[in-house]
Amino acid sequence: GGRSFGPWLMAGTVFASIFSGYTVVGIPNEAYNFGWKSIRWLPAIFTIIWAYFGTMLRLRRASNIRNHQTPVDFITDRYQSQILRYTILTLQALPAAVFLAAQVASIKN
Repeated sequence: GGRSFGPWLMAGTVFASIFSGYTVVGIPNEAYNFGWKSIRWLPAIFTIIWAYFGTMLRLRRASNIRNHQTPVDFITDRYQSQILRYTILTLQALPAAVFLAAQVASIKN
């Protein structure tokens, strides 16, 4: 499970996820169309990583104390709302579905 991952393995997993999104879906097409303008996305990865760590440290602490398995568990526990729970679940699933569709489309082409 996710609790047995150390901080370095988790950081590597986050980096690999972001990097695959950059290299498969976004940057190559933009670089092809606009050239060197696409280099502006490279510093953005550091902002994303800092945002992840700012969020993950709090979620990790809460998950150890309250036995949360997912961010949805954290939201449900904090706000005690099933409607919010399913809203957050949907908001997490939609980008994953878009990413999966982009992966399938890139494989087909």
